[in-house]
Amino acid sequence: MKKTLLTFPTDLWARVLYDWAIAYRNEIIDTDQLMDSMIPLYFGKTLSFVKKTTKMTIQQAEEAIENDCITFEMTKPYLLRKWKER
Repeated sequence: MKKTLLTFPTDLWARVLYDWAIAYRNEIIDTDQLMDSMIPLYFGKTLSFVKKTTKMTIQQAEEAIENDCITFEMTKPYLLRKWKER
């Protein structure tokens, strides 16, 4: 059986989290339901990260985390634009 690599790109993850934060602030749906909706997404992102970094050295994994941080910083204008739309 062929194994497939689950990928969950960081720019998508950032936008999901930013949209989720806005939905929470705006109380789009019940907050408990909103919190529950994040669980499978979190597990998917975690699995994606583990699969991506499992064969990396500690230094390489640290660089991957730093790249993720940079992606979040670059995606911040998306959050600011959506936050102001309220």
